[in-house]
Amino acid sequence: MGHIFMKGEYVTQNTTEACKWFELASRNNGDTRGKYLFGKALAEGTGVPQDVARAKLLLQDAMSQNDHPLIALNAATILSDLAYNEN
Repeated sequence: MGHIFMKGEYVTQNTTEACKWFELASRNNGDTRGKYLFGKALAEGTGVPQDVARAKLLLQDAMSQNDHPLIALNAATILSDLAYNEN
């Protein structure tokens, strides 16, 4: 559902609603994709207030699940960008 709201497919685009679904997936199912997408949204401040500390935790957790190599790579890239921007 989060993807549908994020992209605006068949519904009006609503990034806040998309983030609600990503967070739900990350919490209830421990879903790697949900953790990654919600972490990315938190890092960027898309649909939710920016929260870099929480984003880092979710992205690191998504990486550690190690069941989606591309998600792990993308999460590592975002974490690297966040670290670079801190300095």
